[in-house]
Amino acid sequence: MSFEIGLTLTTALKKARNQHEKCTLIKSFGKLVCGLHETNPVGSLHSEKDWICEQLSKAERYLESGNTDGDLELLQKLKLNLPSRVQQTMIHGDCTTDNVMVLDGDGEVRLFIDVAGMTIGDPRYDESLAIRKWINNEEYITAFYEGYIRYRVTKQEFEYFKEGLYEFF
Repeated sequence: MSFEIGLTLTTALKKARNQHEKCTLIKSFGKLVCGLHETNPVGSLHSEKDWICEQLSKAERYLESGNTDGDLELLQKLKLNLPSRVQQTMIHGDCTTDNVMVLDGDGEVRLFIDVAGMTIGDPRYDESLAIRKWINNEEYITAFYEGYIRYRVTKQEFEYFKEGLYEFF
């Protein structure tokens, strides 16, 4: 572990002086996430298993043990409505504004923290978590996608990941 001087993106957005500064931060967050998703998978994490299926199995175990906010009805819905398959990439696994740092000096999002869930998985999961606070703010969504140029999740994909699968974790 190391200590980095900076702020979480959540804090930096609260301290931003104006909309332009907020949009610049959000765009740099999009760039950071995009860079992660375009990184060649680390060998030890590489897997041929389908990440979504593994997550659904984990969700079922969590549900059985009572360690989740999700319920059986949601789990069944998720299993019946799997999104289309995409190329799995490196993902953070909890890609929120609390888990990235804006380092002192340049005012850009430069560092992931809390990387215990980093793995090979569906990049739409990270993307959905990243934009969840701004899903109804077109200016912020636009800023994010100026940095995250890989793909734009559909409303259905967003709901599957953020309002569905994430409920179990």
